Amino acid sequence: MARQPSIPGSRSYVASGLPHDRVERWEAYNAEALIAVRCATPDGPFRATETNLDLPRLHIATVTGSPHRVTRSADLVERCPTDSIAVYLGLGADAAFTSGGRRRMVRRGELLICNADQPFGREFRYGVGEFAIKVPRSELAGTLGAEVPGALRLLSLRESPAARALARAVAGATRSGAAVPIDELAALELVGVLAAGDRTPPEVQHRVAARAYIEEHLTDQDLSARHVAEAAGISDRQLSRIFAAVELSVPQFIQGRRLELARTLLAAGRAGSTAQAARSAGFASMPHFSRAFQRRFGVTAGAVRRGADD
Repeated sequence: MARQPSIPGSRSYVASGLPHDRVERWEAYNAEALIAVRCATPDGPFRATETNLDLPRLHIATVTGSPHRVTRSADLVERCPTDSIAVYLGLGADAAFTSGGRRRMVRRGELLICNADQPFGREFRYGVGEFAIKVPRSELAGTLGAEVPGALRLLSLRESPAARALARAVAGATRSGAAVPIDELAALELVGVLAAGDRTPPEVQHRVAARAYIEEHLTDQDLSARHVAEAAGISDRQLSRIFAAVELSVPQFIQGRRLELARTLLAAGRAGSTAQAARSAGFASMPHFSRAFQRRFGVTAGAVRRGADD
């Protein structure tokens, strides 16, 4: 059953209270919206919700549901190939992932990367809660200038700043009623670094490290290019050069992300005033914030806040 979501540009599907073929309908929706799998459910009702955000260069989904198992067999891969890398981030109970004769547990706060065209099975014994990302291999190759192997990787958010940055970006983009637009190039580079590791060009690795540091310290008014360069392990000049390669400056990138955060706070009614939104997003100067906001969005911050109150 399709449902109107509250995330701009997204679509949702709910498998609950449907007729006897609800599992088949769920499979059909997944095949069209994300990745084709076969679903098996235990005795009892099957409930699941999937919200998909289809972007020009990648696909994001938030999935919740009751206990079930899914398989992507060699036959299904042959009939419904994706030529994509899949990323799964566990948000709820532990889930089992089996591929190539090996079984792994994916726990809450862990991120799994795999080749979506290698057969696999997944078991959600206690239900599912996760983010799923599908990235075409051609997009990764074009972004990184190198092929991404798609070898199976399991990473912890605690130990990987890049994994945390990707999780934060996806969570923001799929936040109901207060979504923060995702930077697709940044997300592609994050997936590339997480999937390919040291095979990624050094310039991309440094840019990912810099962006991850910026996102974790975005609301710090003292954040500077020098701090970012030190965190990325490069010089100020190198930092400027790797951002210039994607037609950005470090101050521009920081300000852009802060403005997106401020607009989200205002549009969701989560700021008591425009000044509070500016401070919460890391701006030290209210006049500068007001000018930059109107220049970027073509509307005043006050108008966005008043719109949230209507």
